[in-house]
Amino acid sequence: MASDRELLDRILAAQESFGPRRCGKFSGAVTVEVLRAGLRQAGFAVSNRDVFIRGVAIEVDLLIVRPGYDLPGRVLYEPSEVLAALEIKNVGSFGQATIEKVRRDFSRISTACPAALCAYVTLTERKSYKWAITEGNLGHPVFTLFWFKDSGRQRHYQRTGEWPRLLEVLHATVDGGPAA
Repeated sequence: MASDRELLDRILAAQESFGPRRCGKFSGAVTVEVLRAGLRQAGFAVSNRDVFIRGVAIEVDLLIVRPGYDLPGRVLYEPSEVLAALEIKNVGSFGQATIEKVRRDFSRISTACPAALCAYVTLTERKSYKWAITEGNLGHPVFTLFWFKDSGRQRHYQRTGEWPRLLEVLHATVDGGPAA
């Protein structure tokens, strides 16, 4: 199973391969794909990225679904098939509007899928950032995999230990235990 550092290294290498210009959409897509592969490797039935739940007009980054429902190319899922909905970011929140949007989206998903876990996962976030998404301001589980700080042109990462906790919470959700 991949460690959080291996996931970060894969994502950083993919971002570097894009070229000299940074592309936020590419970084976000790579982050979702690498985390998706890590979750599959950990034994989860995982949707494709950017999927939908019937009746919910929100594009969801990634779903953990009932085993056997993770078919290649599938874009639409029934609410009864969804075990967890994940909002995934490469770099965390950009302000209060981000927090409010994720909260609204999770509320809509929870209404359609009352038994499903909604969780926010960010690869990196600035430690003590005023607008960081937390369980307190979101009302749902939050997993920050790395804190970062910039030092000139170099970014330094500090593990949080949240990757194993994310896997534990998802396993408890899938196995029917307490989700958080």
